[in-house]
Amino acid sequence: MKVLKINDMKKVGIFVLLLLAALWSCEYETIVPKEVDLPDEPVSYSEQIAPVFVEVSCTSCHSGGIAPDLREDKSYAALINGGMINTDNPEESTLIVTINEAHGTSGNLSAMQKALILKWIEEGAKDN
Repeated sequence: MKVLKINDMKKVGIFVLLLLAALWSCEYETIVPKEVDLPDEPVSYSEQIAPVFVEVSCTSCHSGGIAPDLREDKSYAALINGGMINTDNPEESTLIVTINEAHGTSGNLSAMQKALILKWIEEGAKDN
């Protein structure tokens, strides 16, 4: 068994402190950027959310199979029945996580569209 000298322990301590400082300084990027001004009225699924899926071509990849079917005539049922929505913790909804991780910040969705989707889920993900 190797015994660590005081200099070695200092190096390990400094490394651990630097690692903790680096982790502490990381910021979690939320889906709602600060510059987005959301409307005060409730978000309408049929008027604001479903059209987003068509507008940004979500339906080209998400039209059945493994991915949820986001065609306008089936998207609400696919999101709700497919477990994509978590109204208890909206930011942990599979839809939101997918938008953030799989599609990233360079995806087709604008900041406003992402914010509207999150607000819709926060409001209970109603089929309105």
